Amino acid sequence: DVDGNPVPGAEVTFASNSCYDTAGLYLADIRATGSDGRVVVSMGDNCPYYFRVDSPVGDYPSGTSVTAFPTLGEDYAVAGETYVASVDLYGALGNLPITELSDPSGPNQITVSFSAPAEYIRGPAVFDSQGGTYSYKTDGGLMTVFVCDSANFELYRSGRFFEAYEYHSRQPEGEFTLNLPDGVWYVVASAEELIVNDYEVYLDVQLNSTGIAEGKLPNRKSLNIAPNPFNSSCRIDVGTGFSAGRIDIYDFSGKVVYSQKVVPGEQIVWNPNLPSGIYNVRLSTDSFATNRKVILLK
Repeated sequence: DVDGNPVPGAEVTFASNSCYDTAGLYLADIRATGSDGRVVVSMGDNCPYYFRVDSPVGDYPSGTSVTAFPTLGEDYAVAGETYVASVDLYGALGNLPITELSDPSGPNQITVSFSAPAEYIRGPAVFDSQGGTYSYKTDGGLMTVFVCDSANFELYRSGRFFEAYEYHSRQPEGEFTLNLPDGVWYVVASAEELIVNDYEVYLDVQLNSTGIAEGKLPNRKSLNIAPNPFNSSCRIDVGTGFSAGRIDIYDFSGKVVYSQKVVPGEQIVWNPNLPSGIYNVRLSTDSFATNRKVILLK
């Protein structure tokens, strides 16, 4: 992006017109960049190749056109050669409205370990005339982790500026120790500074002294949807680790199309009378919030 950060989850479309059929371009492959902002594909030889990048951070080139690899141009690919393109997008990844505080002092020591082993990107296949979709997993992910008290957790959930400790932005893994005062504290793992649809997270919090009860961490698979994509109905499985929660489903414009209160471990069958598209399923609870994308195909 414009700040020099690698952009994960950007869709890279590869196109070609083979030496046997030069009537027009066809889709050769579509991939998503990993946490390092890179994607590597293997193609056949004796063909020209083009690409484009699409993401909320920016597109390249602008519009809907494709561009040739700088080292290949309009020439045909040669077996055994590597062709590289580096793209600077015109936008920037968003940052949480956070102020990082200096380390606190208190009788309750916690050690937090975290890692993001994978990221998932889903969306419509750009050149598919049948309106198909794709789902792509990248090995190695990123996550943002911080610790805050109850008041700042509510500010964070409402999208306002908040204060927190140990702000680890877009990190693949890490570990830290804090000495917290008495009270209720939240360890938050977020993908909001990224543009992926879904991700795997491992989060372990150890309380190393007495003073507060060890909180129950949410199941890392706290919201599962199957099948996905679906045709008529899908099953939404809600995990545990909370007392009160709510499922809200939004369409592409942000309109709420379904809403229901849920309890830990509940299973919901959603059979919408809605057009095909990508819908955002959000689970909001008293201790965490998470999102999943679901694709309705009719």
